[in-house]
Amino acid sequence: MKMNNIEDRDKMIKGIIIAKDNGIPLVQVLNDESINSTLIPAFVSALHIFGKENLGRIEEIMIKGLDVDMYIATKHNLIIIAIMSSDIKKVDLHKEAEEALDTFYEIFKDELNNEGSYQDVFAPYEILLREQIKNYVSKISTTEKGFFKKLFSSFKSNKKIG
Repeated sequence: MKMNNIEDRDKMIKGIIIAKDNGIPLVQVLNDESINSTLIPAFVSALHIFGKENLGRIEEIMIKGLDVDMYIATKHNLIIIAIMSSDIKKVDLHKEAEEALDTFYEIFKDELNNEGSYQDVFAPYEILLREQIKNYVSKISTTEKGFFKKLFSSFKSNKKIG
């Protein structure tokens, strides 16, 4: 994969959203202004509910567009949505998405069980997510293996951001 400049690289990851399975967004980093961070989790939540009621459970969904792909995985009553350029290789996405949700759940399980404003609780991690995406995208060469693992690796060691 050839990336001509920083602007091209920044456009490869359009956005990452972690939401509750009822569609409430918890954490999001959006690099594309056209992404509707309310509509997408609500749509994915509807698919999740449809799957639960009709198929038993949906573990993952890959929506492939001409220019943009959307990968969705669920676990712990959480949904992770990755919106990315269709040029990015998708290697072990399911395993890594589950690991990301496991880590997110482990860190935030107390906060997730409390009702209230999630914006205040997770806002500092949006900054971390944005930095992790930039670092990851700048390191892409021929294989993007480890996308979610690299993206969320600092969650384990950085429960709080100063």
